[in-house]
Amino acid sequence: MTVRRTRVIDKWRWLVAGARRLAAAVPVLGLLVGVPVAPAAVGVAGRALACDQPGVPAAGVPWPQRMLGFERVRPVADGTGVVVAVIDTGVDASHPQLRDRVLTGVDLLTGLPGGNHACDTHGTNVAGIIAAAPTVDGVSGVAPGARILPVLVADRTASLSGSAEADPELLAAGIDWARQFGVDIINISMSFYNDNALVRNAVARAQAEGIVIVAAAGNEGGADSPNPTPYPAAYPGVIGVGAIDQSGLRDPDSGHGPYVDLVAPGVDVTVLQRGGGTWVVSGSSFAAAFVSGTVALLLSRWPDLTPEQVGQRLQATATPAAGPKDGYGAGVLSPYHAVTDQWTEASARPLPGLPSYAPPSPPSDAAARRAGLAAGVAVVAAVAVLAGAALVPRGRRRRWRPGLAPPRATSTLDDRVRPPVRLFSDLE
Repeated sequence: MTVRRTRVIDKWRWLVAGARRLAAAVPVLGLLVGVPVAPAAVGVAGRALACDQPGVPAAGVPWPQRMLGFERVRPVADGTGVVVAVIDTGVDASHPQLRDRVLTGVDLLTGLPGGNHACDTHGTNVAGIIAAAPTVDGVSGVAPGARILPVLVADRTASLSGSAEADPELLAAGIDWARQFGVDIINISMSFYNDNALVRNAVARAQAEGIVIVAAAGNEGGADSPNPTPYPAAYPGVIGVGAIDQSGLRDPDSGHGPYVDLVAPGVDVTVLQRGGGTWVVSGSSFAAAFVSGTVALLLSRWPDLTPEQVGQRLQATATPAAGPKDGYGAGVLSPYHAVTDQWTEASARPLPGLPSYAPPSPPSDAAARRAGLAAGVAVVAAVAVLAGAALVPRGRRRRWRPGLAPPRATSTLDDRVRPPVRLFSDLE
């Protein structure tokens, strides 16, 4: 992380400390800066929201962790020193596996600090995939050493599943805010389906400062859906991520097109739930989070990688998938290979070409008949030669006279008829 980014983060930490001191006297400020709020319904700036309820304990190690094996990378890199902005619905900083991992962000719906609280669980789901503290037999984040900066731009009225468009203006403001804060990675697990100049320009400004942007491919790719182009995943330089299931097949609802750079688990994924516990969810939103966590691993080992180099490494080390490129991109995310494979700047050398070879043309019918006749004559001649080799010597020995049959053998036994012979005398 650069010196500029470190100074900006330190400034925000100082502001957070002061806000937390005020929170003891002003309960509303406690909500805005991330102090846990007990009620299940929260009102912020006149918005009354019915918040998502806590989840359940994790039932073993989730399948994406077993498939990706990102815990094998931790002896090399764990995301330490990397800040990931999660532009979403806010993050529950009080979740046990996210404590001390969530910075104070901003709630752009109100314009006040406090993105590290959440009513909708979506942002917490995403943040947990990226940086949740590891447990012995449960959910673990890809890069538990990374820090999450929540940027709240949506509540339960905004779609994060791709079934409706997110607000491009708030999204653009969130990208700019995260850029000014000095983050290393921006995760955008939401989509809209019309090119927007505000978002396009905000993405370009962030990329110009070396920030890696990862975005979901949306969930409108099903047979009964129009598969519209998702933004910001389709913008140049953005790492677009599609979703696969446990068998490695693309989620039928996941967006597919040239904007898909690679795929990651996104079906029946176990995630952290707002208020504690876990839940099981599906969608390209969560596939994008796995990629953002892997980018955090990369940048914690090689902080000087450019966004272009990060994208190249992710695609070069992906596991090839048996499917069309517009659905799977370069293949399935491989955190271990992305972090541990050697990198070279040398240009690829082309392999020598194979010698030209022209197969013989098939013979005509007449030529085939002549060839068959010649082969038959050759076989007959060979049989005649062999027969001659066996018979001629015998004919010469007999002087070419026919041989006589050998005489009949005579028996030496007396075959004259004789009377019966009594073998035993009568006993008296």
